[in-house]
Amino acid sequence: MGNVLIVAVQLTLLATISLSPVFGSVVGAVVSYPVTYAVSMHFVWGIHPLRE
Repeated sequence: MGNVLIVAVQLTLLATISLSPVFGSVVGAVVSYPVTYAVSMHFVWGIHPLRE
């Protein structure tokens, strides 16, 4: 899931603002980290990160 988000962000940035794939990959990794972490907290650890 994380890799899919990284590639999606990378391709979006490349198509919209012609950002280099190297920088798009870094931005994609930063964007996908919290999403991947929240999903793994929910499904692997059984913790609901958005609920208190």
